[in-house]
Amino acid sequence: VLVADDDEDLLVCTAILLREAGYEVVEAPDGQAASEALDAAPFDLVLVDYEMPRLDGLSLIERVRQRDDARARLPIVLTTLAKLPSERTARASGELPKPYARAGLLQAVARYRAAEARSA
Repeated sequence: VLVADDDEDLLVCTAILLREAGYEVVEAPDGQAASEALDAAPFDLVLVDYEMPRLDGLSLIERVRQRDDARARLPIVLTTLAKLPSERTARASGELPKPYARAGLLQAVARYRAAEARSA
Protein backbone atom coordinates (compact mmCIF):
# COMPACT_ATOMS: atom_id res chain seq x y z
CA VAL A 1 0.00 0.00 0.00
CA LEU A 2 1.33 3.42 -0.95
CA VAL A 3 0.26 6.14 1.50
CA ALA A 4 0.73 9.76 0.43
CA ASP A 5 0.03 12.56 2.89
CA ASP A 6 1.82 15.78 3.75
CA ASP A 7 0.64 15.59 7.38
CA GLU A 8 3.62 13.73 8.82
CA ASP A 9 1.80 12.59 11.95
CA LEU A 10 -1.11 11.17 9.99
CA LEU A 11 1.23 9.57 7.47
CA VAL A 12 3.20 7.80 10.21
CA CYS A 13 0.08 6.75 12.13
CA THR A 14 -1.59 5.38 9.00
CA ALA A 15 1.54 3.46 8.07
CA ILE A 16 1.82 1.99 11.57
CA LEU A 17 -1.83 0.87 11.58
CA LEU A 18 -1.47 -0.77 8.19
CA ARG A 19 1.80 -2.49 9.10
CA GLU A 20 0.26 -3.80 12.33
CA ALA A 21 -2.51 -5.27 10.16
CA GLY A 22 0.10 -7.06 8.04
CA TYR A 23 0.34 -4.75 5.02
CA GLU A 24 3.57 -3.66 3.39
CA VAL A 25 3.56 0.13 3.29
CA VAL A 26 5.52 2.78 1.44
CA GLU A 27 5.17 6.34 2.71
CA ALA A 28 5.25 9.44 0.50
CA PRO A 29 5.24 12.95 2.00
CA ASP A 30 3.74 14.57 -1.09
CA GLY A 31 2.23 13.80 -4.48
CA GLN A 32 5.47 14.02 -6.41
CA ALA A 33 7.13 11.45 -4.12
CA ALA A 34 4.07 9.22 -4.55
CA SER A 35 4.30 9.53 -8.34
CA GLU A 36 7.97 8.55 -8.22
CA ALA A 37 7.19 5.57 -5.97
CA LEU A 38 4.52 4.43 -8.44
CA ASP A 39 7.07 4.59 -11.24
CA ALA A 40 9.53 2.50 -9.22
CA ALA A 41 7.39 -0.35 -7.87
CA PRO A 42 3.98 -2.02 -8.20
CA PHE A 43 1.30 -1.39 -5.57
CA ASP A 44 -2.09 -2.95 -4.83
CA LEU A 45 -3.59 0.28 -3.51
CA VAL A 46 -2.84 3.97 -3.03
CA LEU A 47 -4.22 6.16 -0.26
CA VAL A 48 -3.67 9.76 -1.29
CA ASP A 49 -4.40 13.03 0.47
CA TYR A 50 -6.42 15.52 -1.54
CA GLU A 51 -4.31 18.57 -0.71
CA MET A 52 -0.52 18.19 -0.82
CA PRO A 53 2.46 20.22 -1.99
CA ARG A 54 4.28 19.64 -5.28
CA LEU A 55 1.45 17.49 -6.69
CA ASP A 56 -2.01 17.30 -5.14
CA GLY A 57 -4.06 14.12 -4.85
CA LEU A 58 -6.36 14.81 -7.78
CA SER A 59 -3.41 15.60 -10.05
CA LEU A 60 -1.71 12.38 -8.97
CA ILE A 61 -4.85 10.40 -9.74
CA GLU A 62 -5.09 12.00 -13.17
CA ARG A 63 -1.43 11.22 -13.87
CA VAL A 64 -1.96 7.56 -12.94
CA ARG A 65 -5.18 7.24 -14.96
CA GLN A 66 -3.36 8.50 -18.07
CA ARG A 67 -0.75 5.74 -17.93
CA ASP A 68 -0.79 3.16 -20.70
CA ASP A 69 -0.17 0.18 -18.43
CA ALA A 70 -2.01 -1.81 -15.77
CA ARG A 71 -1.28 0.87 -13.15
CA ALA A 72 -3.90 3.07 -14.81
CA ARG A 73 -6.54 0.85 -13.16
CA LEU A 74 -4.86 0.89 -9.74
CA PRO A 75 -7.31 1.53 -6.89
CA ILE A 76 -6.66 5.00 -5.53
CA VAL A 77 -8.57 6.16 -2.47
CA LEU A 78 -8.68 9.88 -1.83
CA THR A 79 -8.41 10.96 1.81
CA THR A 80 -9.71 14.41 2.68
CA LEU A 81 -11.26 16.55 5.39
CA ALA A 82 -13.59 18.24 2.93
CA LYS A 83 -16.53 16.68 1.14
CA LEU A 84 -15.70 17.19 -2.51
CA PRO A 85 -18.16 17.28 -5.40
CA SER A 86 -18.36 13.94 -7.20
CA GLU A 87 -17.22 15.46 -10.49
CA ARG A 88 -13.92 16.38 -8.77
CA THR A 89 -13.37 12.88 -7.41
CA ALA A 90 -14.77 10.79 -10.27
CA ARG A 91 -11.35 9.38 -11.21
CA ALA A 92 -10.69 8.16 -7.65
CA SER A 93 -11.74 4.63 -6.72
CA GLY A 94 -13.26 5.96 -3.52
CA GLU A 95 -12.98 8.38 -0.65
CA LEU A 96 -11.94 7.94 2.96
CA PRO A 97 -13.00 10.97 5.01
CA LYS A 98 -10.56 12.32 7.58
CA PRO A 99 -10.28 11.84 10.43
CA TYR A 100 -10.63 8.11 10.02
CA ALA A 101 -10.61 5.49 12.72
CA ARG A 102 -8.50 2.35 12.58
CA ALA A 103 -11.51 0.18 11.71
CA GLY A 104 -12.59 2.48 8.87
CA LEU A 105 -9.09 2.58 7.45
CA LEU A 106 -8.69 -1.19 7.52
CA GLN A 107 -12.16 -1.75 6.03
CA ALA A 108 -11.41 0.62 3.16
CA VAL A 109 -8.05 -0.98 2.44
CA ALA A 110 -9.51 -4.49 2.49
CA ARG A 111 -12.44 -3.45 0.24
CA TYR A 112 -10.31 -1.75 -2.41
CA ARG A 113 -7.57 -4.39 -2.38
CA ALA A 114 -10.26 -7.05 -2.86
CA ALA A 115 -11.65 -5.06 -5.80
CA GLU A 116 -8.15 -4.93 -7.31
CA ALA A 117 -7.76 -8.70 -6.92
CA ARG A 118 -11.10 -9.31 -8.67
CA SER A 119 -10.19 -7.07 -11.61
CA ALA A 120 -6.67 -8.45 -12.10
